[in-house]
Amino acid sequence: MKYLIAFVLFFALTTRATLEATTHATLAVTATVAADCVVTAPVALDFGSYNPATASGPPEANAEALSIVCTNGAPGVTIGLDNGRSYAGSHRNLQSGNDGTVAYEIYTSPDYATPWNLVQTVSFAPTSSQPSAIALYGRVLPGQTPRPGHYTDSLLAMVNF
Repeated sequence: MKYLIAFVLFFALTTRATLEATTHATLAVTATVAADCVVTAPVALDFGSYNPATASGPPEANAEALSIVCTNGAPGVTIGLDNGRSYAGSHRNLQSGNDGTVAYEIYTSPDYATPWNLVQTVSFAPTSSQPSAIALYGRVLPGQTPRPGHYTDSLLAMVNF
């Protein structure tokens, strides 16, 4: 009987020690953050009313017309504008329903020196993941005599990253 008690005690103690044993392993946790950009709020660029007979110069329109959201720190972000629906020669055109056109251009800066297109783009360096306003600088080209009417065009903003 005393051997039985000793065996039970030995078994209980070794089993308990075995049950209390621990081991460990390293678990790798990873994530990938992709660069991404979205144009969130394109707004119209409006030249207003234009009367070339009484105008002292071509109308200009400046607007914070593009709102863009990119991944914070996304590298190499550029924004280009296509030539619109009515590009002809070397400039964009607004068109009316009476077959009239008004030539205009959108520029990359307020000095109106560089037309904004798919070659001459605007660089953007996102410093947060909050929307950023990108200014547009538009100008109706001088020396035109358009007919009365409402003139429109639409452009596609292309964000490359």
